[in-house]
Amino acid sequence: MDDRERAGPGKPIVGSSKLSFALIGAGLLASALYYLPFLPDYVREGEYLTAEVIALVAMFTLIARRRPPRALAWTLIGLALACTAVGDLCWDWLLYVADSQPSPSIADAFYLAQYPLLLGGVLLLVRGRADRATLLDSLILGTGAAVLMWEFAVGPNLHDSSLGPLDILVAAAYPVADVALLAVVAHFALSSGLRSPMVRLLAAGLVLTFAADVIYLVLQMVDAGLDPSPMDFVYPLSMFLYAAAAAHPSVCDEQSVVPLDWLHQRLPRLAVLGGTSMVVPVVLAIEAASAHGWDLPVLVAAWALLVILVLARMEEVLIEVRRSEQRFRTIFDGSPTGTGIARGDTILDANAAVRKMLGYADKASLMAVPVSRHLDDKGRQELLAVQRARSSGHLGRYVFEATAIRTDDVRFPVRATVQAIDLPDGGATVAFFDDLTEQRGAEAEIRASEKRYRDLFEDNPHVMWIYDLETLKFLAVNDRAVEAYGWTRDEFLEMSIADIRPPEEVPALIENVRQSTAELQSSGPWVHRHKDGKTVLVEVYSNAVLWDGRKARFVLAMDVTERVQLESQLRQAQKMEAVGRLAGGVAHDFNNLLTAITGYARLVQGGVEPTDPAFADLDQILAASDRATTLTRQLLTFSRRQVLQPKLLDLDEAVRGTVAMIRRLIGEDVQLETRFGAGGSQVWADPNQIMQVLMNLAVNSRDAMPDGGTITIETANMELTDEYAAEHPDSVPGPHVMLSVSDTGSGMDAETRRHLFEPFFTTKPEGQGTGLGLATVYGIVQQSGGTISVETEPGRGSTFSVLLPRARQDEVTAAPSESAPAPSGGRETVLVVEDEDSVRLFVCSLLRRYGFQVLQASRPEAGIEIARSGDGRIDLLITDVVMPGANGAELAARVLEARPDIRVLFMSGYTEDAIVHHGVLDEGVAFIAKPFAPEAFINTVRRTLDGPQGAAPKAGE
Repeated sequence: MDDRERAGPGKPIVGSSKLSFALIGAGLLASALYYLPFLPDYVREGEYLTAEVIALVAMFTLIARRRPPRALAWTLIGLALACTAVGDLCWDWLLYVADSQPSPSIADAFYLAQYPLLLGGVLLLVRGRADRATLLDSLILGTGAAVLMWEFAVGPNLHDSSLGPLDILVAAAYPVADVALLAVVAHFALSSGLRSPMVRLLAAGLVLTFAADVIYLVLQMVDAGLDPSPMDFVYPLSMFLYAAAAAHPSVCDEQSVVPLDWLHQRLPRLAVLGGTSMVVPVVLAIEAASAHGWDLPVLVAAWALLVILVLARMEEVLIEVRRSEQRFRTIFDGSPTGTGIARGDTILDANAAVRKMLGYADKASLMAVPVSRHLDDKGRQELLAVQRARSSGHLGRYVFEATAIRTDDVRFPVRATVQAIDLPDGGATVAFFDDLTEQRGAEAEIRASEKRYRDLFEDNPHVMWIYDLETLKFLAVNDRAVEAYGWTRDEFLEMSIADIRPPEEVPALIENVRQSTAELQSSGPWVHRHKDGKTVLVEVYSNAVLWDGRKARFVLAMDVTERVQLESQLRQAQKMEAVGRLAGGVAHDFNNLLTAITGYARLVQGGVEPTDPAFADLDQILAASDRATTLTRQLLTFSRRQVLQPKLLDLDEAVRGTVAMIRRLIGEDVQLETRFGAGGSQVWADPNQIMQVLMNLAVNSRDAMPDGGTITIETANMELTDEYAAEHPDSVPGPHVMLSVSDTGSGMDAETRRHLFEPFFTTKPEGQGTGLGLATVYGIVQQSGGTISVETEPGRGSTFSVLLPRARQDEVTAAPSESAPAPSGGRETVLVVEDEDSVRLFVCSLLRRYGFQVLQASRPEAGIEIARSGDGRIDLLITDVVMPGANGAELAARVLEARPDIRVLFMSGYTEDAIVHHGVLDEGVAFIAKPFAPEAFINTVRRTLDGPQGAAPKAGE
């Protein structure tokens, strides 16, 4: 692996520049050692050759290891160094071994061979194709140098006629090679190729080689045999400079010569070229003074060549000037930006863009019109300000906007950028004009787009925002989001969408974002948190967008809290409806069975002495029947199918009348507190059902405090607002009476709260609860037109709040006290219609026992037939409500058609809305609920016969 591969692409090679300095230092040391006076000649020569070998080995080692670009060029330079070293070795062999100094010798062959290799390698390395101007500069300098070399080096040797042709050829070859070296250095200097450190090192080596040759020629001319001579210091040092160039980091860069016209850009180069062109006249003057006229033709030819080269260089300058003018004109006229040059109010020049902008066909027509003609009043004032600033010499870069006027008087907005310039004939002003018509149109479109954006986003009635897909940060929020969530826009932009979510939902949020696609998609409902801590349920519609180049997502959030609540209530209602229908069907058959069981058991017990063991057995049967009856009524209550007989009820008094019973239920380890604040306010409610609500809530609170605690029962008057009714769809605004039951028990978590009022849901162990207690409370409250809510947290107890509509003042009347009279029979005729045989037989037997005449039918059709065909009087119709074929209300209506004066008593354990509406018994309708006690049944029959005739039931409603 070479140094470049180890360093990596684009990275400098560590220590390479230090190696360059080390090689230069080694060259200086090796050259200096050669001049130590105490060294023998053979040691000095050995050190000289060793230094050259070291430079040569370093050169080829660097080439092999680094494999720089254009390795062939470096190989040629290395071969040139090898030729120098071999030439020195041959010279030392001739001098010290053969004891001969032939001229020319084999050493000269190697010495001369280095020049084409060295020049070829250097030129191939930079491989810059010189422009014509640089080439002419190099030829002029080279020709001048060649004349000097001819005059002072070659010419004097040619005067010695004893030299043979080979001697003259070798003597002339060295100056020619040196001139070539000087031309290459001039090429580098004139083409600005010396900017590379590697090229500078190569140029320095070439200059040293040239200097060594010049020193050698001078010593030959003066016939000075210095040993050591100055050139012995320079030759090895030049070899180390070439090696240092190969060691520099820039050797791995591609080198190219950047042409630079020094004659055109730098006046000092004019002096150099002028001085070079004067070389030949000076040399001719020297020749004339020395009376050597034999080489005059050569000098005249050189003079002619220099004149031709200088003329060609001048022509090149003129060509470049014309090219520059052409380039300027091309750029000036072809520029899409309107550009004009003026002096005062006069137009000096203007490009095609200005002419097109102002409506002129040619430049002459435009220049004949003053500048002020094309500007409105504001523009003319700006122009005067520019002219004053220009005349005072304080005009910098000045920008103004104005309205320009075309030749057809069409006006359009422009922006002018003005700056002072200096022309050969005096100062002027250049101005750049931009037609702002499209820009203003674009600005208008942007404003329209911004308005559409505000209409669609900022002013949208729905909550909207845009967030960054990577950071989840808010990038934009609309006014509705600020209004709904409570944070300011600046606060939003410092937050992420995770900040408006509960912590437990953040993982699901991140997963949802990760799986999001570019298409429109919806998700939710999600829980969102407002600044005030309030939480709402939202559905989110989102789509991928690009926002200021960032991957983002556009979101529309819709508050569905109310909808979800309504859906939940609907599901609850549907569930209650389904269970209620099941409960109703079960209750119908079960209550029929209980009616027979309870009735016959009471009849039998009435004929048994209390001391008889059978009396206690009958008590157990009746107790079990009562429990079954309570369970059946609970089923009907939570399903809102229990028949309510509401009365005006003082809630404070109802609570006071139930406190003693509640104390017995909750036990001694639970403290009961009451707080009355209703102040005699009354509600329409069934007293028995309200008592059941209190009992069930108290038992629920007791079960939540196994180690004891406090139950607080409280009443109060409340006024429900529209806002409260909006948040609780089951309620209506207006005056209400609150009944609350609080405890200090264990409380409930959110999951338990969600299922709290569901039938058969219980947290008690199996066998210790039916799960109907709170479901029954819910059904009674709903059926009574009220609402119930619960506030609870784990470990902080629970508070159940029942809200019942307060009775109007005009409805409040004193309710008469009722007492249960002793049952009394009669001799009236009663028609009994009941499809359940056991109930029908029990009712008929009970009626006969109390002296009534009884007719019976097992189907509605049979009962109607009896009513229509019977000749005797029928005083009372007792009918079940739910029967196959026709319900009791339909049966009563048809019987009343035949016997308008007949009285009707309905009995049922499940009315199916035949004689009740919204759970309340129709006004004036006589009714007894199954199962019933014999005494209560006979009293109801007697009261129905003796009271005023009731209203006909609303059959079919």
